[in-house]
Amino acid sequence: LADTDFRLFLDSGYKAEWATRTHDKGVTSATVLVNDKVTVLAQTLHAVPFRAFGVDQASEVARPVLDDMQAKVLANKGHPRLLQGDFNLDAVSLDSLMPDLFEEGFNEVCHEIPTTPSGRIYDHILFIGAKSLDSIVAEEVLTDHYPIVSTFFLNS
Repeated sequence: LADTDFRLFLDSGYKAEWATRTHDKGVTSATVLVNDKVTVLAQTLHAVPFRAFGVDQASEVARPVLDDMQAKVLANKGHPRLLQGDFNLDAVSLDSLMPDLFEEGFNEVCHEIPTTPSGRIYDHILFIGAKSLDSIVAEEVLTDHYPIVSTFFLNS
């Protein structure tokens, strides 16, 4: 790993009775050398839990947070590139919620299978400069989010 970076997302300012602490979230980036040949920009993020705060993910209230998330993800450049994480956005695809990422050239591994035991699809994988070969949601893993196991062919 090299060139590690963490960017804190905009404080949403969302309030709820249960929220006794701030919900600071962000994106971590690192350059990864794969097989001593290909350099990949790997990013992982965790987003504010919109639903838990009663915020519709497609609303104008969510838009500043989503725009800031996209800007922070796009601040680091690299190809090929892999972005994954708990987006806390319940959708098969993020294209309508985070269009800037797709305009930048991201593709998406889409699953219609929930990534949480509660039946939501919060976890997503996006990529540039690679080909998605296969992907599964590991529903047998008992945790609050199921792992997504994906295989990629990296364009070198």
